[in-house]
Amino acid sequence: DRHETRLLLLVENLNMLFSDINDPDVGWRLRQTLQTEPRFILFSSATSRFDEIDNPDHALYDLFRVITLHPLDTAECEALWKTVAGKSSATEAVRPLEILTGGNPRLLTIIARFGSGRSFRDLMENLLDLVDEHTEYFKSHLEALPPQERRVYLALARLWRPSTTREVANLARLDTNKCSSMLGRLVQRGTVAIEGGTPRRKEYYLAERLYNIYYLLRRGGGEDRLVKALIDFMISFYSTSKYGDILRAFSDQPEAWGALLPKALEDVVEAMLTKANALVFKGKTTEALNICDQVILRLNVEESPQIQMHMASTIVLRSILLLQLNRNEESLANINYLISGLEARGDTDFIAVLAMAYQVKGTVILEQGDPQGALDACDQALQYVAEVTSVAMLTFLRAFISCVQGLAFLAQNDVHEALAAFDNVTSLYEATTDPIISGVVAAALAEKAIALDDMNQTISDGEFLLMLNCMAELNIASDKIIQAIVCFAFRSDFDHTIELIRTSPAEQLLLPLLTAFRQELGQPTNVAKEVDEVAADIRRKLAGFREERKIRDQAMGVLLQSEIEQRRCG
Repeated sequence: DRHETRLLLLVENLNMLFSDINDPDVGWRLRQTLQTEPRFILFSSATSRFDEIDNPDHALYDLFRVITLHPLDTAECEALWKTVAGKSSATEAVRPLEILTGGNPRLLTIIARFGSGRSFRDLMENLLDLVDEHTEYFKSHLEALPPQERRVYLALARLWRPSTTREVANLARLDTNKCSSMLGRLVQRGTVAIEGGTPRRKEYYLAERLYNIYYLLRRGGGEDRLVKALIDFMISFYSTSKYGDILRAFSDQPEAWGALLPKALEDVVEAMLTKANALVFKGKTTEALNICDQVILRLNVEESPQIQMHMASTIVLRSILLLQLNRNEESLANINYLISGLEARGDTDFIAVLAMAYQVKGTVILEQGDPQGALDACDQALQYVAEVTSVAMLTFLRAFISCVQGLAFLAQNDVHEALAAFDNVTSLYEATTDPIISGVVAAALAEKAIALDDMNQTISDGEFLLMLNCMAELNIASDKIIQAIVCFAFRSDFDHTIELIRTSPAEQLLLPLLTAFRQELGQPTNVAKEVDEVAADIRRKLAGFREERKIRDQAMGVLLQSEIEQRRCG
């Protein structure tokens, strides 16, 4: 009164307050106070709408100005990311985070702080670390629930799809009516949302999606593989890399590096290289690069051939990691330094390393837009490959060199030579069935499918299944493989493509794509909301792809008709 100031009261969870107080008159007393006492202002939050403000017979009806806070859309997520991280992020990077958080500002803020300065791929592949850092937040979220509600909540988390009361009750081993009451309470708390169904048969889903992912990842039992497959698919679908397949296939083969390296003289170096390989396989590129730098510093003072072999192979791996981080100039300088040193040394023990170094150089040069330079580097690599004695290493190097040659020929619009190079990769695999080159086989077949699609053709069913099988061995669906599958589906048939995928070990890895295909055919799907939203994005891309193909086919028809007319005139 002395300061002529009004008092602001902040109240959270107003929707829960009146049932917790359990006094039928408290609402009316509050209404009278707010209407007769101008010195007070009430500012409150609620996790859902409730009878006290919606029902004309209740005390607080028409007393509040109600502002509904909807989940953030993509543009709003981008704005929040820029504010928290201090810089913009590409829309294709923000969209999957919007899906995983459900547009929740608090969760998106946590991810933005964690992801500042990281690439999208690095952020997504390290999502488990983020979950681990905020375990207490997620645990407290669960522990705040009464035991019966917690039981229903966890059953819904295990289902990981919009589910009916009966489905939740069966899994939670509760009476359906009791389960319905618990779900109503959870909806009122804002921890569960109604997602689809009918007024008489509602379907429920966890409101905090990232908690559902945390729970499944930590619970195991098979569901964690589904979540990891979804995250891997989103990494590939929402980020594109021109030659990402060949790089991933090259660096994700610990067997190849083991075949190249002798046993380390120091146990600590052995452990560091093992850790670097493990980090590469998990997609933790920056961390693997840091370990490579530590190994090089440690080995730089040693002169023995065995130590120098470790040094050289680590430098090769370092070039690949730099290329994956788009540090192309550094990668090329790094590999050129190694090549000049090894060629001056003239030691035949380093033949395999030199061949690999030239192959990596070809990939870097190709990434920089010089396909002829890449082909020249591959020719140099082949000269050294001829002297390699290890059968496994010989297969490994020949397959990768053929794939890089195919990519270079494609860049020169020499489709015939490109297809021959990709077929050579497949032939090497059929001759040896060595899983060491499964990644490059998948990459080569994907590139072949995309190239053939431009010629109104596609790969055979056998090649398609081989691509899926090799992809499953790497346990990741790359962006080029996804594109190749789409090309195959348009050229053959969506039903046929679905059937082939279902008979392959890649079905789990391609769940969002399968969902999109089924929805295109009008088939019902009942999947996690995250999967459904990725499928919706895929269908938008399919619509654009379909339109592009229509325009291209019309243009090719006009050219063909023109050629026929010219021949007639001739």
